[in-house]
Amino acid sequence: MIKIKVPVKDLEKEDVCSKVEGILKKDQENAYTVGGLMVEAFGVKKEEIKSKAFGSWKKGLPTLYSRITRCLKKLESTGKVKFRKHGRAWVYWYVG
Repeated sequence: MIKIKVPVKDLEKEDVCSKVEGILKKDQENAYTVGGLMVEAFGVKKEEIKSKAFGSWKKGLPTLYSRITRCLKKLESTGKVKFRKHGRAWVYWYVG
């Protein structure tokens, strides 16, 4: 199938990476885990991901997790985000 046209409203939607960067930039006093970003930026309920195996998450959540992780790695490589291990989790924060 060849794409001939795309509605402008679809192009103006905020993508995963810009949402993640926006949350981190807005709250520079705190560091977030990937799960925390799923809850804060995308409205995922804590009960849907807390203490559950990755394979038992609802459809679409593992993909969202991967997209957020990929975005954080990209932001880290450009120097906008730093990360550190805190307990058993990796946390990320915005440095600009």
